[in-house]
Amino acid sequence: MRHVTVFSLLSLAVVTITIPSQSQIIQLGNSTSINAYHDGVMIGQVDTVVQGVRGLYGFTRRPGQPMKTYTFSSGVTTSLMDQKEVPGKGECTLGVFTSAYGFNLQGFLSCPQGTQQYDFGDNYTIPRALLKNGTVVGYYDVRVKSVGFIIDSSGFHTYQVPGADQTEILTANDDGRMAGRYLTPDGKYHGFILSVDGTVTTVDKPGAANSAVVSLNSQCALGFYGNQNIQSGFLHCATGGYKPIPLGLVTWPTVLLEDGTIAGYFEWTSGNNVGFIWRAVEDLP
Repeated sequence: MRHVTVFSLLSLAVVTITIPSQSQIIQLGNSTSINAYHDGVMIGQVDTVVQGVRGLYGFTRRPGQPMKTYTFSSGVTTSLMDQKEVPGKGECTLGVFTSAYGFNLQGFLSCPQGTQQYDFGDNYTIPRALLKNGTVVGYYDVRVKSVGFIIDSSGFHTYQVPGADQTEILTANDDGRMAGRYLTPDGKYHGFILSVDGTVTTVDKPGAANSAVVSLNSQCALGFYGNQNIQSGFLHCATGGYKPIPLGLVTWPTVLLEDGTIAGYFEWTSGNNVGFIWRAVEDLP
């Protein structure tokens, strides 16, 4: 383990973060957020300078190759959520960008034959995951409430957890399962997993004020939870229990691979984000 003392702008306090020894810290610019990671490819958002202009750009980085940046159009911020080879479409890139005035978040899916723009919400439409069959899942807002959505070969569908005020689909797997978080009338967010048969399983970190599930493999659920100003990650497996993933006061885990590798980003001393990849779950504190 490595222990680093930093100053958190979120809490205005000095904190100590623990970095597992088998982890890789990723800093590609002033700020780096890893939103997806598979086949050795990092996908996300970077704060950097491109052709003399500093901004928030989407990025991909393949093993042994330099980073490639992406902007949806001039003058807007862009974040890439995923990139996959889709049968019949080629390599497709899923992302989010701000409107020209910065007041609205919209999604897009860019494939060799063209780009689809997603703008279903009043203020935001956020696609979160792209499956190998081309299905896209995410959420958007209607009258200040989030609604989950699925775009597949049969069309556009919405989803709300039964009895919930709001639902955000944050991830989906090729096996048909989806996961995310939902808001109950008491103002608390709960993590959930939606099985193929429609069964909803709530996943809440014990003692946490709010929880969410952001990634799944065949045995475990990766998520984050919050208490006051602290946000941390957790790993919850079929064997039971919740293993914390703390890196300072703000940790955003985003990816859980089948081999147990975890990726995401956390707040660094400057208040900017730093990406991370943990090679072994057993190395968690």
